[in-house]
Amino acid sequence: MMSEHKIITLPGTMPLGKRIRGVSREISMWLASLEEPYDAGKDVVHLAGCERDGCYRYHYTLDRSVKDPGEEKAGTAV
Repeated sequence: MMSEHKIITLPGTMPLGKRIRGVSREISMWLASLEEPYDAGKDVVHLAGCERDGCYRYHYTLDRSVKDPGEEKAGTAV
């Protein structure tokens, strides 16, 4: 299945705590807006990269069904 992507851009002057909250809010909104619902038991969101060039730019990917459901039950969650 194809990966889905999201780029989040925040001001370069934004303090770390606000950036963390901002990114978290943006990711939550992104996942809630997907046509195919996000499955926390199988899907994984990865930080694919970040840039700083006057602003902070975070690149995220959503990989569908990459977790093995048996791993989490065995105590070796990814």
